[in-house]
This record gives sequence, structure tokens and C-alpha cells, in this order.
Amino acid sequence: QSGQSATNYGTTDYARDDQQLTGHLGLGYLWDNGVSVYAAYSTSYLPQPGFDIDNNPLKPTHGKQFELGAKYEPTAFDGLFTAALYDLRETDRNTTVTEEIGGRPITGTRQIGEARIRGLELEGVAELAEGWSLKGAYTYASTEISGDNDGNELANTPRHAASLWLSHEFQSGAMQGLQLGGGIRHIGSRWSSDANTLRLEAVTLVDLGASYEWENGIVGRLNINNVTDETYISAVGLNSSYYGDGRTVQASLTRKW
Repeated sequence: QSGQSATNYGTTDYARDDQQLTGHLGLGYLWDNGVSVYAAYSTSYLPQPGFDIDNNPLKPTHGKQFELGAKYEPTAFDGLFTAALYDLRETDRNTTVTEEIGGRPITGTRQIGEARIRGLELEGVAELAEGWSLKGAYTYASTEISGDNDGNELANTPRHAASLWLSHEFQSGAMQGLQLGGGIRHIGSRWSSDANTLRLEAVTLVDLGASYEWENGIVGRLNINNVTDETYISAVGLNSSYYGDGRTVQASLTRKW
């Protein structure tokens, strides 16, 4: 059980006492051939500080999720494959609105009735040959809003998203300890706001990575994201647009013991 309380300060009434009991229930079964299935149900609760556009305290958001999934770990080669179907619902989500109040436009927060996301997630990783591995993922998400934006889709939630990563680790010779990899990330088209007035274009990004581990436990890593320096808009705010990260280079040096 979680909760939130507040005290009055000044002339604004911040007093509140929110509490909710949440839970999680899951059931799974594993066969000898490496296949396992599961079903899970969970509820969530998140207090919301602040007030809505009518100066009423924001209600806590409540969520519930049902998930069915399967996992397969083959015995013939090193790999793991997973699949999951889910249905996620959340009530009293916050959204920014502009409404005419007292003869002038006012921008504030309004809590919509309900948002629902139904989707499929697929993931897999497999060793193709000695030192070679392939990872892939795909997500399909269907969203729907009821309430103020009845029938619209959720902002910044693409229907399709996928990634693929291929890596090779040198097993012997002078380059033993070196790992090289590269892959792509695809972000499908999505709406810029819950009002569904502007759609952001899909984008595919290329990433590269390398790492080397010395015998003394020191590990060096180098990652280059968005190698082609693709320009794209990742999100749209109230009065501005936000560009996604351009080409970025990250390096690190760590030691394990």
C-alpha cells in the first residue's frame, strides 16, 4: 500500500490524503523442452501533486495491466526468444489543454478519462556462430484515449518500433577481448499530442559500438549513436519542438575485480 499526504501553506489548500492498495499476481509453467508460458495481472497507483485548470487537486492516476507471454530457450543452440501480449489501462492521466475561462485563453492541466494501450512485444537473441550474436526486438502498440480526446491515440507512442543489433567478439589471436557491433533502431510515426493534430515522421537510426577487455579487468567501451547524424523531431511541447539527439560519441573506461 502506498500513499501521499500534504499540509496547507498560505491561502492555497494543499491538504490531501491519498492512499491505495496495489498488487501483482502471476502464474507460470515451464516445460522440459525449454518453453515456458505465463500470465500476470497488476495494478498501480501514482499520486499527482498540483491542481487542474479549474484549481481542483489532481486525482491520483490508477493503472491495471494484464499480460500473457511465452519464452523459449532452445537446447540446440544458445538463444532466448520471448513474446508478450499486454493490455494496459490508466485513468486520470494528465494532459495540457488551453481553454477559454473568463473570456481569455488559459493553459493548464486536465485529467482525461482513460488511456488504453494494447500491444505485442517480440524479442530474440541468438548466437549465430562462434563469437557472432544477433539481437532483435519488435513492438506493436495500439492506443486509445477516452474522455476529453475520445477516440484519439496517445502522443509519442508509435504503433511500430523495432531494433536489430549484430555483434562479434574475437575469440583468439591478437584481437582476443575485442567486441565490435552495429545495428539499427526504427521509431515509427506517432502523434505529437493527444489532440492528434500533427504526426511526426518515422525515423531509422544507425548505431555502432566497440569494447575491449584487458586481462587485468579493465574494460574500455566506445559507442556512436545516430552515426549518420539524422535530423528528426522526437517530441513536440506546448510552445516548442524537441529534436532527437544527433550523432553522439560516448567512451568509458572501467575496471572489474
